[in-house]
Amino acid sequence: MSKQANHISIFLATGKILAMVLNFAVPLFLTRFLTKSDYGLYCQFNTVFLFLGSILGMGLQSNLYFFGSNSDSKEKYVSVTFILLCFFSTIGILLLSIPFISHLFMGGGELSSYSALICCCIWLYIPTRITDPLFTLNKDPLFSVLFPTIEIAGKVIFIIIFSLIFHSLEAVLWAVVVFQLLCFTITFGYSVKSGLRFPVKDFRAISKQILTYALPFGGAVILSTLASRFDKLIGIQYLSAEDYAIYSLAFFGIPGIMQIYDSLCQVNVLEMSKCHLADDRLGLLSCYRRFVCKTLSFSMPIIIGVILFAKPMMTFLFSEEYAESVPLFQVYVTTFIIAMFGSGAILRAIGKTKLTLLAFAISAIVFIPATFFLLKYFGIWGGMIGALLGNILPKLIQVIIELCILQCSLTEYFPIREIVKIVLCSVIFAIPLVVLTCKIDFSFWWALMTGAIYVTLVYIMEIRFGVFAFSIRRK
Repeated sequence: MSKQANHISIFLATGKILAMVLNFAVPLFLTRFLTKSDYGLYCQFNTVFLFLGSILGMGLQSNLYFFGSNSDSKEKYVSVTFILLCFFSTIGILLLSIPFISHLFMGGGELSSYSALICCCIWLYIPTRITDPLFTLNKDPLFSVLFPTIEIAGKVIFIIIFSLIFHSLEAVLWAVVVFQLLCFTITFGYSVKSGLRFPVKDFRAISKQILTYALPFGGAVILSTLASRFDKLIGIQYLSAEDYAIYSLAFFGIPGIMQIYDSLCQVNVLEMSKCHLADDRLGLLSCYRRFVCKTLSFSMPIIIGVILFAKPMMTFLFSEEYAESVPLFQVYVTTFIIAMFGSGAILRAIGKTKLTLLAFAISAIVFIPATFFLLKYFGIWGGMIGALLGNILPKLIQVIIELCILQCSLTEYFPIREIVKIVLCSVIFAIPLVVLTCKIDFSFWWALMTGAIYVTLVYIMEIRFGVFAFSIRRK
């Protein structure tokens, strides 16, 4: 990637990492403020709201990475994209007002009493998804850092204030609605600054162009969201609120990992699109290989460190009451390593979004019935196995498709030599830690310090081998 591309990706990642750190405050506070049952209901609320918010938006904003990078009419694409996002969100909540559909997603339990709040959140949330591509296209480092931070800070502040004043789960949910209203207002203002205008010339023609590109990708977004959240959605039907609280914390994630990955991926897609438009197959492959090397080099030692010290960290953050989530969390975190290979990024860059849809459709035939069966009959662990299937299968299929399109071997596709170096650096330093964790019951602070030393040593070795995420200049 170019220096400018790296610069923008670093700012995007910084903003998202700050947001993730702030986002820690919500479960940290709520697991102590709410009962386990109420926290489970809060997680169910978030599951339905974020699930529907993702699929109803259809990934329409993704067209800006493709059209915005090579168009002199960026303002028109921004305007039409924003209008379409609002339109799709309106259609979505109208459908959700139908009792049968509402029951399908929310069940017949206590969650259904909060359906109006869920609809408000969905309508306000979907248009805000336009911000990431706008920051990238505008090469705006300031807002790349500020908006994700403000987005989460507002949520944290409102949830804590509303909770302390009104002392109820309903107050927490109203705080989420107010937070989404704030984000929508900021998004609208920034979109106007970026060229949002009414009315839009050639609206029909541009809409057709955007939908032709984005709808196949939108189908992939729906299936991708199903892959990542279907187990949690079905869990609303088959798990108690208390079990759902434990299950939800298993997917808490690692602060910074996916934020850095997403930022690198956004910029990488733009770079690969340029290579594709220039008919530079080798350049596209080279860009992808560098991308994989970057993502794996920064993420693998962090992922391994978190797995090793998961117990002291999870019990410290969420109390011993949620200790049952530790083994589930450790299993789930391993899937992050597979995610770092960025399968599907090439398909996005070359505009083959229909093939992305195909990959998720094929995998859905397997993981949807499997997840339903596993969760119904094996509870929490059955749901986790279904979640792993939903995460891994689509990625493997996309890798196969990209290999066929580029007509290359695995050794040409993946930076094998660099991957081996990264794995060796990470594993060699992890071996003594495995022995220590078996013999010593680490406290949180000792685990944090030991993990930081481990990650630092691995990064130093990666720098020496020349495979670290960001190049270090030597004087």
